[in-house]
Amino acid sequence: MKNIGFVGLVIFLGMLLSCSKGEDSPYNSKNVEYAVGLSEDTIVLGQSVTVLAEINQPLSMSVYVEKKDKIQTYIGKIESPKGSLEWTPKREEVDWGENYIVVRVYYSSSHSISKYTPIYIKESVDGD
Repeated sequence: MKNIGFVGLVIFLGMLLSCSKGEDSPYNSKNVEYAVGLSEDTIVLGQSVTVLAEINQPLSMSVYVEKKDKIQTYIGKIESPKGSLEWTPKREEVDWGENYIVVRVYYSSSHSISKYTPIYIKESVDGD
């Protein structure tokens, strides 16, 4: 009798997991394509940069900056298939030198793809 209850619990949990996987999404990493560009790839701290993105599906794109230690900070969201986001880095968000702009697309509740674009942060304008 105990085995029947255990089997029922396993079947019930399996059904819950299959429902929460987000498999019913019409999108996947093969049919979602997008491009990312930056208005500048080298900027001085406090100077703004524009993140440009274009996607072939009606999905929004979340934008992050990633420091050398892999810590990411959310910058904002691009809602339209072809859009941009202006961002001015703060000292606590970036390291000197190379950082990454990460544009992430969630195409289901549990799946995403990301593009990493390098950006170089300088302390001051050359010659200062």
